[in-house]
This record gives sequence, structure tokens and C-alpha cells, in this order.
Amino acid sequence: MVSLFLAIICSVSLGFIFKLFERFRISAFQAIAINYLTCVLCGWLHAGVLPFAIGEPSAPWLPYALALGGVFIAGFQTAALTVQYFGVTISQVMQKMSLLLTVPFAIGVYGETSNPAKWMGFVFALSAIILVNWRQKGLVAPTFASWETGMFWIPLLTWLLSGIIEITLIVVRREQLADFKSPAFITTVFCTAGLIGAFLTVVGLTQQRLQFSWRNVLGGIGLGIPNYASMWFLFQALDSGLEASVVFPLLNIGVILVATFGAMWLFKERLLTLQRWGIVLAIASIGLISTGCHGRKGTARTGRGSDLSPLQRHVVFASLRLNLSVFGANGELPLHSCNDAGAASKGAMAFYCKYYSSARKQLHVNPG
Repeated sequence: MVSLFLAIICSVSLGFIFKLFERFRISAFQAIAINYLTCVLCGWLHAGVLPFAIGEPSAPWLPYALALGGVFIAGFQTAALTVQYFGVTISQVMQKMSLLLTVPFAIGVYGETSNPAKWMGFVFALSAIILVNWRQKGLVAPTFASWETGMFWIPLLTWLLSGIIEITLIVVRREQLADFKSPAFITTVFCTAGLIGAFLTVVGLTQQRLQFSWRNVLGGIGLGIPNYASMWFLFQALDSGLEASVVFPLLNIGVILVATFGAMWLFKERLLTLQRWGIVLAIASIGLISTGCHGRKGTARTGRGSDLSPLQRHVVFASLRLNLSVFGANGELPLHSCNDAGAASKGAMAFYCKYYSSARKQLHVNPG
């Protein structure tokens, strides 16, 4: 859990650094390319490992590392396009929604634990991602295009590439293709991404579409150090015995929570009512996923209360009662929440309330 916590802290710092890019007029693309090369240098300073060393051409993980390097660059580009055409909020949500691919894959393919508490925490996590990223005018804030213009494939590709990255890491870890205690694999990924980024940067500079500045180099170095650390600690979390279907949801929700509180403290951002309830759901999801990671392997549980430990029952029912008190017995939001979200959200809340009520009956939890 310590490695996971450190991965969360380093990941949050990346978001704050990107905010500084805007303030100091740093080219994100050039900084990203330098960032990847900085990560390679960090791997060498950390463990004396350089990519493509003698013996690595025959390593079973090499094709995965090369492919991931390309996906890293493509994922960055599509995320940037999503920000350009649909806004920062949609970009963040689509990247975090990779859980829709990662968790079912880990459970379905590798038989990781599956039980009501874990699945309910998964649902809460997805809900929290949407609510915490809610803005005054709603979730979607397109700038130059909208969903109707045929550009919807951009955020969908952002979501798909984010899921591919996480699924590839799961496969490499579960198939024991690479030693996660060594940075050889991840430095090769970073090196591949860095070489591709450097090539595209040179092309852009030659065609005068990009303009070189030492600020971009310094920004890339400042980004690369925590980026390497975040991936290294993520690898250690995956190698610690925690299941991937636990690590990635907790990582994404943890990043959202820490980033939200950090933005409130550093940038004096104020939260809408729905964003506050998103934080409540995020905390509840962490408790449910953490207590639900010791269930039966391979297949989903039946949903009976007898399948849960007393602690799991307590956490599940506390979360159900908390959310029913928030959304109301009939699925209607309180008046002040409706002012933030609009009447369109009532239907979704009604669905969740019916789901919670049904789950409560299945769990046979005594409210006393």
C-alpha cells in the first residue's frame, strides 16, 4: 500500500506540473518528449539500467515495451486532442474510465477476486469519477467541436489507449514476462516513447510548426522525474501481491481525491455540491474495494450476505445508507444539488437508488 500511495502522490504532481506549463508558456509536446528521455536517465541513475542493453533483444517483454512506447505517445496526442475539442473534463473522465476495461479483464482473464463489495466499489468509483469532474455547466464542455460533429472517436480512442496501457501492464506482470523489481522494462518503454517524440519534434522544428525554447527542456526534466517515480511505484504496487483490479481503481480514485484537495489548497478552487458527493463516493469505493479484495477467485459472487465478512457487510451497508441519504429515498437530489446538476441527473440518481435498495436486500444487512 505504501508503493501505491507514493504512486498516487507522484501522479498528482504531474497534473500540477501541467498546470504550470500553461502559466510559463511551455510547449507540452516538446516537454513530453524530453520527459521520456529524462525518465530513461532516471532509470540509469536509479539502477544503472539502460534500454536495449546486451541480452534485451531476446527478452520476452521487448515487443510489449516497444508497443507501449508507441501507445504512450499516441495516448498523449489523443488526450491533447480531447482537451482541444471537448475540454479538460472529458479528457480526464475518459482516461479514468479505462477501469471499464481493466477491472473486467483482470477478473475475467486472470480470475482475480470478485464479490459484491468489490463490484459495488467499482460502480462507486465510476460514479465518483464523473461527479468529481462535474462543472457548473455540466460534464461536457466542447470548444471547437461536439459529439454531433463526428469527432466523438477522439475521446473514445483516449479511453481505449488508456485501457490498453493498463491491460498490457497486467499481462506483462501476470505472465511474468518482466521483472518488475528491475527498471529495465519501463526504461525501454520510456526510451521508445522518447525516440518517437524526439523524431516528431525534430520534424516539427524543421517544418517550423514548433519553436524551440529552453523552457520546454526544463519543463520536460521537471516532468520526467515524478513521471518515472510514479511508474516505478506503480510497478512495485503491482508486484506487492495486490491484485490489478484493486491497484488501478485505488490509483485512479486516489489521484482524484488528492488532486481535488490539492487544488482546493493550492489554487483555492471551490467545489460544487455534486463534486463533494463525488468525494464521498470515492472514499466509499476505496473502503469497499479494499475490503472486497479477499473474496472468491475466478467467478463472481452470488450477492448473498453470507458471502461477505462482517467488516465487508458493515462497509457495504454504511455506503448504501450514506448514498440513500444523499440522493433521497425516491432517487431525487436535494434542491441545492439539483441547482448544480440540473433536472437531467434525477433519472440517473433514481437508477442508483433502486440499485442500492436491491443490493441491500441481497446482502441481508440489518440496519441496526
